[in-house]
Amino acid sequence: MFINLNKIIKKYNLEIDGLVHFGAHKGQEVDSYLENKIKNIHLFEPQNHAFSYLKSNFEGLDEVTLYNFGLGNTEEKVNLFKEKDNDGMSSSILEPLKHKKYYPEIHFEGKEQILIKRYENLNIENVNFLNIDIQGFEIEALKGCGIKLDDFDYIYTEVNRKELYRGNPNIREIDNYLDQFNFLRVQTFWASSNLPFGDALYIKKEKLSKNYILLSNMKSLFWSTGLFYIFIDFF
Repeated sequence: MFINLNKIIKKYNLEIDGLVHFGAHKGQEVDSYLENKIKNIHLFEPQNHAFSYLKSNFEGLDEVTLYNFGLGNTEEKVNLFKEKDNDGMSSSILEPLKHKKYYPEIHFEGKEQILIKRYENLNIENVNFLNIDIQGFEIEALKGCGIKLDDFDYIYTEVNRKELYRGNPNIREIDNYLDQFNFLRVQTFWASSNLPFGDALYIKKEKLSKNYILLSNMKSLFWSTGLFYIFIDFF
């Protein structure tokens, strides 16, 4: 997570009942979840090598439930584009595209067949925070949540300004999709001025003040002109 969990909890007074993490990898954020006394944690990781690490470190904890499959809008087996230079953290269901330009040192070699399911079909309750880190497959996973997207008050997800993976959504597409479920993007953190990806936090509008929503809408008007992104890409 680019945005520190402790900081966003304090800044936005987040009240996290339970948490779901799509693409948990080796559970790098689990310690921060536990430190914040989150007791209902669901970790999804389809890559076998990373899931084995999750099992050896977190299986048996009362707070944690592990799932060895990915999330999408279908239930099927698909091929994952694998990479080893970044310990599998850049592996994706989508074909790498501009990722190769920004990270030429990361090589994709081979594929791993994984299972993906729809979150809507899973019997998970008492969670209100969703963390998504699945390398460009965000919209498909969000669609697979179906009506259970209403269970969440907070969504933290990776976002992109460019097509790092073939067909990945840009940040405005995610904004527009989540707006249908009454979510507002309240914070964005880009990896750097010349790297077109980062993380964003979305919060249900009912959790925000009217003044905050008004200010955010004004910011969105500025972003919609495209000048903000042109400025970032130029530099």
